[in-house]
Amino acid sequence: MSVSLYRGHVDRLVKELAQLEEKAADARTRASKERADGLRASQSITRATSVSASQSKRREAQRHEERAVGYDRQAAQYVSQSATRQRALSEARRRLEQAETTDRKKIVTGVTGAHNGLDVEKDPGRSPGSARGPR
Repeated sequence: MSVSLYRGHVDRLVKELAQLEEKAADARTRASKERADGLRASQSITRATSVSASQSKRREAQRHEERAVGYDRQAAQYVSQSATRQRALSEARRRLEQAETTDRKKIVTGVTGAHNGLDVEKDPGRSPGSARGPR
Protein backbone atom coordinates (compact mmCIF):
# COMPACT_ATOMS: atom_id res chain seq x y z
CA MET A 1 0.00 0.00 0.00
CA SER A 2 1.08 3.53 -0.51
CA VAL A 3 2.23 5.91 2.17
CA SER A 4 -0.72 8.23 1.54
CA LEU A 5 -3.20 5.41 2.25
CA TYR A 6 -1.50 4.61 5.55
CA ARG A 7 -1.33 8.30 6.43
CA GLY A 8 -5.06 8.67 5.72
CA HIS A 9 -5.80 5.64 7.89
CA VAL A 10 -3.78 7.10 10.76
CA ASP A 11 -5.53 10.46 10.42
CA ARG A 12 -8.96 8.80 10.44
CA LEU A 13 -8.11 6.78 13.55
CA VAL A 14 -6.84 9.88 15.36
CA LYS A 15 -10.13 11.64 14.56
CA GLU A 16 -12.16 8.63 15.73
CA LEU A 17 -10.20 8.51 18.99
CA ALA A 18 -10.89 12.18 19.65
CA GLN A 19 -14.60 11.67 19.01
CA LEU A 20 -14.75 8.64 21.31
CA GLU A 21 -12.98 10.49 24.10
CA GLU A 22 -15.39 13.41 23.68
CA LYS A 23 -18.40 11.06 23.83
CA ALA A 24 -17.03 9.34 26.95
CA ALA A 25 -16.51 12.70 28.67
CA ASP A 26 -20.04 13.76 27.71
CA ALA A 27 -21.50 10.52 29.12
CA ARG A 28 -19.57 11.00 32.38
CA THR A 29 -20.86 14.58 32.64
CA ARG A 30 -24.44 13.42 32.10
CA ALA A 31 -24.01 10.70 34.72
CA SER A 32 -22.77 13.19 37.31
CA LYS A 33 -25.67 15.55 36.55
CA GLU A 34 -28.16 12.71 36.96
CA ARG A 35 -26.56 11.73 40.28
CA ALA A 36 -26.77 15.35 41.46
CA ASP A 37 -30.45 15.47 40.48
CA GLY A 38 -31.03 12.17 42.27
CA LEU A 39 -29.31 13.50 45.38
CA ARG A 40 -31.52 16.58 45.37
CA ALA A 41 -34.60 14.37 45.03
CA SER A 42 -33.38 12.16 47.91
CA GLN A 43 -32.79 15.15 50.14
CA SER A 44 -36.25 16.47 49.43
CA ILE A 45 -37.83 13.22 50.68
CA THR A 46 -37.47 14.36 54.28
CA ARG A 47 -39.26 17.62 53.49
CA ALA A 48 -42.19 15.86 51.85
CA THR A 49 -45.33 16.16 53.95
CA SER A 50 -47.30 13.19 52.68
CA VAL A 51 -46.42 9.54 52.21
CA SER A 52 -47.38 9.81 48.54
CA ALA A 53 -45.02 12.75 47.99
CA SER A 54 -42.12 10.97 49.69
CA GLN A 55 -42.70 7.82 47.60
CA SER A 56 -42.76 9.98 44.47
CA LYS A 57 -39.45 11.59 45.46
CA ARG A 58 -37.95 8.15 46.13
CA ARG A 59 -38.99 6.94 42.65
CA GLU A 60 -37.59 10.13 41.12
CA ALA A 61 -34.26 9.58 42.88
CA GLN A 62 -34.23 5.96 41.67
CA ARG A 63 -34.90 7.03 38.05
CA HIS A 64 -32.04 9.51 38.19
CA GLU A 65 -29.68 6.84 39.56
CA GLU A 66 -30.73 4.38 36.84
CA ARG A 67 -30.06 6.99 34.16
CA ALA A 68 -26.66 7.72 35.73
CA VAL A 69 -25.79 4.02 35.62
CA GLY A 70 -26.81 3.94 31.95
CA TYR A 71 -24.52 6.88 31.19
CA ASP A 72 -21.70 5.17 33.09
CA ARG A 73 -22.18 2.10 30.90
CA GLN A 74 -22.04 4.25 27.77
CA ALA A 75 -18.83 5.88 28.99
CA ALA A 76 -17.32 2.46 29.65
CA GLN A 77 -18.26 1.32 26.13
CA TYR A 78 -16.65 4.42 24.64
CA VAL A 79 -13.49 3.82 26.67
CA SER A 80 -13.40 0.21 25.48
CA GLN A 81 -13.84 1.30 21.85
CA SER A 82 -11.16 3.92 22.40
CA ALA A 83 -8.73 1.26 23.62
CA THR A 84 -9.45 -0.83 20.53
CA ARG A 85 -8.91 2.18 18.27
CA GLN A 86 -5.70 3.02 20.14
CA ARG A 87 -4.31 -0.44 19.36
CA ALA A 88 -5.34 -0.04 15.72
CA LEU A 89 -3.70 3.40 15.66
CA SER A 90 -0.44 1.98 17.00
CA GLU A 91 -0.47 -0.70 14.31
CA ALA A 92 -1.33 1.83 11.59
CA ARG A 93 1.51 4.11 12.69
CA ARG A 94 3.91 1.16 12.63
CA ARG A 95 2.81 0.28 9.10
CA LEU A 96 3.05 3.91 8.01
CA GLU A 97 6.60 4.06 9.32
CA GLN A 98 7.47 0.86 7.45
CA ALA A 99 5.97 2.22 4.24
CA GLU A 100 7.89 5.48 4.61
CA THR A 101 11.11 3.55 5.22
CA THR A 102 10.46 1.40 2.14
CA ASP A 103 9.80 4.50 0.04
CA ARG A 104 13.02 6.13 1.27
CA LYS A 105 14.97 2.99 0.40
CA LYS A 106 13.42 2.93 -3.07
CA ILE A 107 14.38 6.56 -3.62
CA VAL A 108 17.94 6.03 -2.41
CA THR A 109 18.32 2.86 -4.47
CA GLY A 110 16.89 4.55 -7.54
CA VAL A 111 19.22 7.54 -7.23
CA THR A 112 22.41 5.53 -6.75
CA GLY A 113 21.41 2.86 -9.27
CA ALA A 114 22.51 0.10 -6.94
CA HIS A 115 21.37 -3.25 -8.30
CA ASN A 116 18.18 -2.26 -9.98
CA GLY A 117 18.56 -4.97 -12.61
CA LEU A 118 20.36 -2.78 -15.14
CA ASP A 119 23.90 -3.07 -13.87
CA VAL A 120 24.31 -6.86 -13.97
CA GLU A 121 27.49 -7.86 -15.76
CA LYS A 122 27.13 -10.32 -18.59
CA ASP A 123 29.80 -12.52 -20.08
CA PRO A 124 30.03 -11.53 -23.74
CA GLY A 125 31.04 -15.05 -24.76
CA ARG A 126 28.12 -16.73 -23.14
CA SER A 127 24.81 -17.10 -24.94
CA PRO A 128 21.76 -15.94 -23.01
CA GLY A 129 20.17 -19.40 -22.80
CA SER A 130 23.20 -21.48 -21.80
CA ALA A 131 24.29 -22.12 -18.28
CA ARG A 132 27.85 -22.86 -19.32
CA GLY A 133 30.08 -20.64 -21.32
CA PRO A 134 31.08 -21.04 -25.01
CA ARG A 135 32.69 -24.30 -26.05
